[in-house]
Formats: sequence, structure tokens, C-alpha cells
Amino acid sequence: MFLADTLSRAFPVIETVNDEPEMLNIAHTISKHNLPMSEKRIMQFKRETELDPELQIVVKHIQEGWPKSYKKVDNSVKLYYKVKNDLYINEGLLFINEKLIVPYSLRRDMLQLVHEAHFGIEKCKRRTREIMYWPGMNSDIENEVSQCGICEKFKKANSKEPLKPHTVPFRPFEKIGVDLMDFGNVSYLIIMDYYSKWMEIIELANKCADE
Repeated sequence: MFLADTLSRAFPVIETVNDEPEMLNIAHTISKHNLPMSEKRIMQFKRETELDPELQIVVKHIQEGWPKSYKKVDNSVKLYYKVKNDLYINEGLLFINEKLIVPYSLRRDMLQLVHEAHFGIEKCKRRTREIMYWPGMNSDIENEVSQCGICEKFKKANSKEPLKPHTVPFRPFEKIGVDLMDFGNVSYLIIMDYYSKWMEIIELANKCADE
């Protein structure tokens, strides 16, 4: 079986990742799961496409023609009717514009694959849209990422502390800010008056409290 031309068209993201580390990571993840594409994975997609009732209706319409009226289209495939001119079949695999259409039974696997590197929602959407398609894919990705325990854990760990307001001074040196700075091999104490914005920079011999 020779599917090189079709699959190289279907997954252009693999060829354009050299200058973007994040894209390289997702491409590696996809390759590791044989999406472009081992014989075993090809046969799996073919088999599940043949067993998918909705996709078989789509295949039939592609081969025999779509109804002229949108109202006559089965409700389960009306979303495909809107893009019917972009659909095609190649050796048992169903594509929309060069993107592989994923049968219902494999969508869960693809969601886990796409989110394996634990990218955020928008990054997962962007990368998934470049290589595959199914109706409702965006909302499925949102649910997958939002329910990820690992992402939720690190999201909380990396959250920023809320900004805290401070009182406005009414006279000089009522409120000052103090910080330490190193420049070269010398340490400095920096003092700023919040009211006048006056700054004092004092060279320190060392950073001990006595100093």
C-alpha cells in the first residue's frame, strides 16, 4: 500500500516545525503515535471509518452525490454538508482539505494524543486544526484540557499573586521603598521616596545587617 503522497499532504505541520520548539514537540508526539502513519494505524483508521455510521453516510454522498437541498440531508451529517466541496476519500481514508477526518471511536485517543504534552487550550486547538478534523473538535479539546488534573495542578502553582494597592503618601519620606542592587562587584542600597520620587543610592561595603 502506498499512501505517501496523501499523508504528506495531510500532515504539512511535520515539515514546518524546525524553527518553533512548541510545534516540534507536538509533531514529535504525533509521530510517536504513528499518525503519519504506520500500516497498523492506517488500517485502524480505515476500519473505524467503515464502522462509523455518520462517516459512511458522508462517504456515500461523496461517491454518489449530495442532496441538492440542505433540508434533505440527514441531521447527523449536516455539518459535513456545509463543507462538502472540501471532502474527499483516498484509499479508505476520509479527508477535509488535507486534514484527516477522525472517526468517532478514535476521537478520545486523538484528544489524549494532542494533549499529551499538556499544552493549553488554544495551542492544542491550533495544532489539532492543522492535521485533523471532526465536528465539535474545539469544544472537545476545551473539555479535555479543562479536566486535566496535571494542567490544573500546575496552573495553580504558576498563578500570579494579585496586585495589592498601597496608600498614597501626603508628604516627603512618609513612605519609602528600599531595595538592594549589585552592579559589577559592588553592592548598593537603593532608597526611593514615594512622594517626591527622590532616589538615594548608597554604596555598601557588604550586605551584613551591621552595615
